[in-house]
Amino acid sequence: MISILVTCCSFRQIECSLVFENICIYINQTDFKSRSQAINACKLLGWGLAVVTTTAKRDAIQAYLGGYDLWIDGSDAAQEGTWITEDGQTVTIPFMTPNNTPEPNGGTAANCLFMDSDELGDYPCTASLGYICDVGAVN
Repeated sequence: MISILVTCCSFRQIECSLVFENICIYINQTDFKSRSQAINACKLLGWGLAVVTTTAKRDAIQAYLGGYDLWIDGSDAAQEGTWITEDGQTVTIPFMTPNNTPEPNGGTAANCLFMDSDELGDYPCTASLGYICDVGAVN
């Protein structure tokens, strides 16, 4: 882990779970929250839920993870199957389960994006999961 300082209301010491392309990624696999609560927890760190828009970033994070389901940034609430981040980016990486079941597969009951060590998919936004934050640049 790498310690970096981020500014949010006051200086905080943040432990990076991993660093990908010079971005500190904080992974919380023990504090379970709804998606909106996870967004707020990441904002308290000064950033937001992790945006995973490349297979390289997906693979780097998944290599670190245990067996927990964790929130990342993305929702298809506006249009089923079209994943949009909080800041309006479209998420276009492949969403497949280990048995090659296409994701999203939860219909309108599951509109929020999660990942674990071997898949990305959709889950009900009110479920209590861990979360992954993009915290900031490592100097």
